[in-house]
Amino acid sequence: MPWRNQTAENMGSDVYHVNAIKYNPDLDQIAFSSPELNEIFIIDHSTSTKEAASHTGGRWGKGGDFLYRWGNPKNYHRGDSTDQKLYNQHDIRWIEKGAPGEGNLTLYNNDIKNRDGLNYSAVYEIVPATDKNGNYVIDKGKAFGPEKPFWKYTAPDTVSFWSSFISGAQRLQNGNTFINEGAKGRFFEVTPEGKMVWEYLNPFRGEMRMPNGDPIPAVPLVYITFRSNFVAANHPGLINRKLEAINPQPKPFVLPPASAQARQ
Repeated sequence: MPWRNQTAENMGSDVYHVNAIKYNPDLDQIAFSSPELNEIFIIDHSTSTKEAASHTGGRWGKGGDFLYRWGNPKNYHRGDSTDQKLYNQHDIRWIEKGAPGEGNLTLYNNDIKNRDGLNYSAVYEIVPATDKNGNYVIDKGKAFGPEKPFWKYTAPDTVSFWSSFISGAQRLQNGNTFINEGAKGRFFEVTPEGKMVWEYLNPFRGEMRMPNGDPIPAVPLVYITFRSNFVAANHPGLINRKLEAINPQPKPFVLPPASAQARQ
């Protein structure tokens, strides 16, 4: 697959394909996600360029070393394939202040393997172990914890919730979790117990065209949504604005039957 940063000398520039990055100003740390490595990482934002090239310096004293990593310990020789937790994950973020689980990490685990071949997705909340000074703890010879997520959401039948790429999740102030099942363009909110509160399917397929202006024929996944953020009705940006549902609602695009496509 071509990548926009490829060069004639390096046709595989996007080796690790970082798909999410989040900054925590209180900790002065950056979290990011690599789906190719099936891991999330945390680094020290406070380091200088010189310190980042070493193993010392910065607020957390480890220079450019990873402060924390989770999801696939075989990458750093602390486990094997049976210890892998993440599969093509997206949207790593810290839970915001004031929300239940404040300071914990959430992510969308996209493509979890299933014995019968029907892969599925899950949303995880994880709580990294830290010492009294806030340093991430790893025991000698072992991988970074936790062994299991603190909280997770999967569909009741497991396989009906699945997006092998893109997608995301966000913990809300009311304790529920807002989820974007990206490949389907599906948005929904679940309670801590996993009960769905509401659901919405993206009705917009956009206008996909070739560089010369010719329309691109309809294909599967035209409603995909890379990531989404929940905007509460009391958000400062909505003050003095009247919130109304679109009326009439846009008509959903329906893919013509195969016979009709052949005639076209």
